[in-house]
Amino acid sequence: MPVRFLLKNLFMLKVNINIQPIYVGRGSFIKLPLFFSSDYAIKKKHQVSALRYQDLKRKDNIYIICCITRDCTCQEKYKKQCTRGFFSLYLQAVYGIRFALRYKLTYYIDFGNGWYSYSDPEKFDGDMNFWNYYFDQSLQRVEVYKAQHSTLDLYYETYPLRIWHKKFIRELSDITRKHIVLKEDVKAIIEHKLQIFKQQKILGVHIRGTDHYTEMEPVPVSRIIKIIDKKRKKFDKIFLATDDESILHTLLNKFGSDALIYHQASRSSDKVGVHTNTISHNRYQLGLEALTDCYCLAHCAEAVLVHSNLSYTALVLNPHLPYTLMETRKSMIKRVKTNLLYTLDRWGIRIL
Repeated sequence: MPVRFLLKNLFMLKVNINIQPIYVGRGSFIKLPLFFSSDYAIKKKHQVSALRYQDLKRKDNIYIICCITRDCTCQEKYKKQCTRGFFSLYLQAVYGIRFALRYKLTYYIDFGNGWYSYSDPEKFDGDMNFWNYYFDQSLQRVEVYKAQHSTLDLYYETYPLRIWHKKFIRELSDITRKHIVLKEDVKAIIEHKLQIFKQQKILGVHIRGTDHYTEMEPVPVSRIIKIIDKKRKKFDKIFLATDDESILHTLLNKFGSDALIYHQASRSSDKVGVHTNTISHNRYQLGLEALTDCYCLAHCAEAVLVHSNLSYTALVLNPHLPYTLMETRKSMIKRVKTNLLYTLDRWGIRIL
């Protein structure tokens, strides 16, 4: 990438420098340069405020990882609802665990403090916490209720900023491998789907459609098909993970049902995200389908990915996965910025 282009887009951050006191522990403050921008709120990732630190480190305190909190940016929080996608919340959990481990906190993942897109209490004896449908936790909710103290996560502590940097992805992968455990029944379902991926050389493709254009400028499907065409001769099959019915039909027409593998799943035929469809009565199944697609994508021999949380999580599950990232100029600039933010994060500065 040309140096001139990189410098140009780094300066697009419109950064100014001010000197501000930062808490570094034991009641001490030092003055460090903070980078302010009209586009970003600035938070210290590695150093929290004195009051926050005292709150976190109370005796027998439990750190609660959840959405629908006071400083959440979602407008649905006032209705006690969250319509974020499965892997946006999954990555928040991973980032929350990362934060808890840094401060040596006992944590509990609670996506049951309101109504989430995957809440299905009727199927799980009234349990609203959809995380418990798919994953085991070391703590039970009754233990959280009995705890003397608990502290909700803050937005900047667990915000799932996608950083496309190998070192960072490997760090998240280590956390996921050690601390996120699939339930046995979910694991068995996924393992069954993975059999063909262990037997054949498969090119994985993820194309996020529906409402994703509101978050990220989409890459034309025709451009993705050209990349698949160039690579397909090296593989036995093509696996497609998509939430968009029209994208599935486009690839089926192009490559045929013999070459293309896909799972029977809920897909949208319009620009409305599948997870925001309130008509669906099987919320658990929506999450299971997303989780299965992601694990299968992670087990492909190579992948063609887009800027999405599912694509990113596939790399977290398998950081050694060779991949081609399909992106527009705007999304590439955003990725360059996040890599800059990662560098600042390593210095102890977090910009959201």
